[in-house]
Amino acid sequence: MELNSDFELINGRLYIKVGGNSEFQTIFSALEKIDYSQKATLLLKKGVYNEKILCEKQDIEIIGESMDETIIEGAQGAHQTDECGETLGTFRTYTMFFIVERLTLKNLSIINSIGEGKKFGQGLACSIDARKAYCENVAFKGHQDTLFTGPLPEQEVLLGGFKGPLQFRERLLNHHYYKDCYIEGDIDFIFGGANALFENCDIVCLEQSNTRLGGYITASSALPGEVGYLFYKCRVSSNCDKKHFYYLGRPWRENAATSFIDCDISDAIHPKMFAEWNSLEVPRYYIYPRQNNLEIFGNYAEKDFVYDLLEKFKSRYESI
Repeated sequence: MELNSDFELINGRLYIKVGGNSEFQTIFSALEKIDYSQKATLLLKKGVYNEKILCEKQDIEIIGESMDETIIEGAQGAHQTDECGETLGTFRTYTMFFIVERLTLKNLSIINSIGEGKKFGQGLACSIDARKAYCENVAFKGHQDTLFTGPLPEQEVLLGGFKGPLQFRERLLNHHYYKDCYIEGDIDFIFGGANALFENCDIVCLEQSNTRLGGYITASSALPGEVGYLFYKCRVSSNCDKKHFYYLGRPWRENAATSFIDCDISDAIHPKMFAEWNSLEVPRYYIYPRQNNLEIFGNYAEKDFVYDLLEKFKSRYESI
């Protein structure tokens, strides 16, 4: 979209240019101009935005010029401390944190470049707590806990474990749709309680240094009876040639639900495919079609069943 100025209201929606020759050189400065209830779109020029963004708006879009050249980057880990000497913990390490009703992200990368979790702790690239979110052609890059899809579980396991922007927020049912995205990490790098569809995405498992252990792609904490995570026509691979060193997921809570449907799953994935966590054995793990020579912890699903899950998600998503 071509604007006549850096700041323009069109049909009730506010459009703001960010970067390039605009008067707004940071995402933060543009967000400051937007009232909570004002629908708004930020148009990001190519560049690297070294920012830490907490966005609390009703309806926000952020659209870059390209995934590879429009980059929002931060570098914080859970083991680091704040100005008062208190450990950050997971949910204060974010590069971008969205608490919104509606969110659209397109054509950009969101990165937490702190490094491996075993050294620096968890490092969120992006946390999304949105009733309805749509992300297209977006890269989420990190190591441990790259992408959080809210809501949080009702109760933390360790005291202070949820400290951060969502700590006291009501746990509402959210629906997220990730299309043509790239998501990388090593441990639980897609996690949370949202119903989320990942369609035609690249899911890349990163090798951890100096260890024979792999990691886990997902850690779902779906709400009771909900569809949880649906991966549809995605490609699951790794950045190394190790075999059988990753799992598709493990349960963050007892209602975890994760399905892989018509996906290309590389031999980086362990033949068991899913793992337990704290003795939780969760039956709502599904694979379709049947993967040969794999001893799956979970269920092989029939076509009608998994496509019903997809339709259930899509009908709810469209109704929001």
